[in-house]
Amino acid sequence: MVGLSAPIFLDLDPNRRCRGDATYTSLPFYHIAASGLVVGSAVCEGVRMVARKRFSASAFWRDCAENGVTVYC
Repeated sequence: MVGLSAPIFLDLDPNRRCRGDATYTSLPFYHIAASGLVVGSAVCEGVRMVARKRFSASAFWRDCAENGVTVYC
């Protein structure tokens, strides 16, 4: 994909995130990583959270591009 930069994978440093970031998770919300890292950073740091009802590997990059995802967890 031309012009699409790959999202950062599991960047745990909160100092690197800003309000313009969007975090994508493919994990179910009962998983501690999804609920703690993604939802927690969305609530505490004001970043956007992106999730699908059901994860689709074939739609992953399209979802990232359409939603401006910068961090993947």
